[in-house]
Amino acid sequence: MNGISEDMVRKILKNKELIQGKQEIIENCKGFKYPLKVVISVENDLAIVITNYPLKEGGKK
Repeated sequence: MNGISEDMVRKILKNKELIQGKQEIIENCKGFKYPLKVVISVENDLAIVITNYPLKEGGKK
């Protein structure tokens, strides 16, 4: 597990204006070294979290 609770994801999504379709949200959260990335799919009034994880900047070269 990545240590991201359901409550944390709910707080990230709470004040966002979500539109239909797939969306990626990146947000800095207290207690995490890297920003959190949450990928969701919105259909009608239902938001489904596809994945969430700390977003490490850069990559292996």
